[in-house]
Amino acid sequence: MAVERTCTVAVLGGGPAGVTLAVDLARSGIPVALVTVRRPGGRIEGLSDRVAAGLEAHGLEHARAAMGAMVRRRVAWGTPPEARNSEYVTARDAFNDALLADAEQAGVTVIRLGRGGPECERLPEGAGWRVACLPQAGAPCTLEARFLVEARGRAAPKPAAWVRRGPETTALVTEAEIPDTDSFTMVEAFGDGWAWSVAAGGRAVLQIFVDSAGGLPKRGGLEALFADCVKRLSQAGREIGSAGWTMPPQARNATPYLSRPLIADDAIRIGDAALAVDPLSGHGVFEALGSALAGAATVRTMLRAPKRSALARRFFTERAELAFMRYARVGRDFYRLCDAFADRPFWRARRDWPDGVPAHEAAGSGEARIVRRPVNCHGLIVERRVCVTPDQPRGIWMIDGVEIAALCDLLRDRQGEPAGAALEAARQALGVSPGALDTAIAWLGARRLLEPGERISLRPVASE
Repeated sequence: MAVERTCTVAVLGGGPAGVTLAVDLARSGIPVALVTVRRPGGRIEGLSDRVAAGLEAHGLEHARAAMGAMVRRRVAWGTPPEARNSEYVTARDAFNDALLADAEQAGVTVIRLGRGGPECERLPEGAGWRVACLPQAGAPCTLEARFLVEARGRAAPKPAAWVRRGPETTALVTEAEIPDTDSFTMVEAFGDGWAWSVAAGGRAVLQIFVDSAGGLPKRGGLEALFADCVKRLSQAGREIGSAGWTMPPQARNATPYLSRPLIADDAIRIGDAALAVDPLSGHGVFEALGSALAGAATVRTMLRAPKRSALARRFFTERAELAFMRYARVGRDFYRLCDAFADRPFWRARRDWPDGVPAHEAAGSGEARIVRRPVNCHGLIVERRVCVTPDQPRGIWMIDGVEIAALCDLLRDRQGEPAGAALEAARQALGVSPGALDTAIAWLGARRLLEPGERISLRPVASE
């Protein structure tokens, strides 16, 4: 007989996005259950400093401790190999287990499934969701929740549509046993794609990214394609690719996409289920954390301040769309750095997608305006006046606790007055510290909105 459970929010997926959202909601007193299935295989991944900082900032201590050693990354991007940057070589199984430990420590009910995923059913008349589960241990259970969070990454059910979809890309992945030498990771380009390889503790993983717009060969042909790609890699890639494989090459979808719809009255997609970025952008797990925190504030607002649900949905959707385009352009710029294969079809398609707009506009490169936008205020979505600039298209509400729009108002009223007295008056009116005001003033100065000098000279800022 199935065990019946209830919660306010059911999260499907126990990766970085699902756990981060679940923990954030649980810490604010919202009952959360997380349903997860352990993925087969012992993957190794490279995680960035930004991921480490994000985990620390949000108190995911077990996950941070599970990150592996930092190693140097070698890059052969149409050039001789050279050392650039570093990454934490991390066993994903141990990392995921640590994430679930963080979730349970925060009070999240974690349901670990055996084979197969949960079965979800939307209840009539807006009554929420019913999720049928077959746990690894114990009796089957039925979970009823008001709100459903889809956080199963690329394994999530396909969305109704794609807002945007990049060039079709597939990762060919294999693992190998190698001599236990120094750990390293390597990124390398070749004519028909690029590869990421990692070696640590006698194990190695090789991922080769190729275009799949015209389809891929069947399994036997897949091995031949993989072997052909390996022959064109640098020495590090050849050593791993020709070592004792522990599995044949596996094909995994690596196409960047943005889903639609992202959010409904009782459901939301976060992490890779919402938007998946080109692996070359290097922001996959970091974006999953950001998506989860934005999703948590959105869900909390819809549950606790339902009159602001439309505002919350707008906040989450706008954030996702801008993030996707930013990461797409970052990936494009990396492809453009490799001139050696610029005329090859794989590279040509990715050097031109998604558009020609800069990934990062220069600060002070255009006009600024004050508009009303949804923002995250202490974990809830509210509408505030923000300053929109070319390098900050979503708008900036606060800098170090200083409301930028309010500061602009105060300085506009004191245009031409002695700077010292005007800034002190603004500081007192805003109730902020001298250091915080200095930071905000520096932000305005970097965007050429406030000219340095003995008198206040604020550039005109349009207000809507």
